[in-house]
Amino acid sequence: SNRQAKRPFCLLCGSLSFSAFSKHSLSLLQSIFSALVLCWLSSTVQQAWMSVLQSILRCWTGIGITVLCTTFFLSQSPLVHFGRRAMTSVAAPSNISPGTFSVSYVTAPDQQVAKKLAEALVQKKLAACVNIIPNVVSVYEWKNEIQTDSEVLMVNVIKSRTLRLDEMTTFVRENHPYEVCEVISTPIQHGNPPYLKWLSEVVPAAGDGDAPSGTK
Repeated sequence: SNRQAKRPFCLLCGSLSFSAFSKHSLSLLQSIFSALVLCWLSSTVQQAWMSVLQSILRCWTGIGITVLCTTFFLSQSPLVHFGRRAMTSVAAPSNISPGTFSVSYVTAPDQQVAKKLAEALVQKKLAACVNIIPNVVSVYEWKNEIQTDSEVLMVNVIKSRTLRLDEMTTFVRENHPYEVCEVISTPIQHGNPPYLKWLSEVVPAAGDGDAPSGTK
């Protein structure tokens, strides 16, 4: 009878132990499965991002190569070179050589004097254009003393014909308030052909002043 009484008790304990073990095992398996799923998802997402980035890089690389190739072939196109040569040949005057025109630098005591001289030079066709630059500080020696004056630079810039520089210099010297005025000239070796052509139209070769004025 004792054995029969203990047997159901043992069966009950075994059943409870197996149930507890099963629950623990199931929980452990669920944890392992969840971890595996997370790892798989992480790997999949990472691979997806890598795939997207590689696609973007390939796309931009293709665009960059296309732009570079297009630019290169356009720059080497015979049509482009022909157009450049045609524009140059049309714009460049054939009768103007380097040194035909000169740029002269003249300083004046103030803007009023500079403007008066500039207008007279252009009116007499001794200059095509005079640029007046205010607020120039000049430091120089005069009668054994260092002088510092605020002046106006006439970048005559006086643009004129080189053959008429003596005439232009004489006019400035005779109408300038300074005892010794600054007139410095340098020849124009290179320039925009249409601009040089305009200079030739505005300032006549002779000093008769009969040449028609151009339009800047």
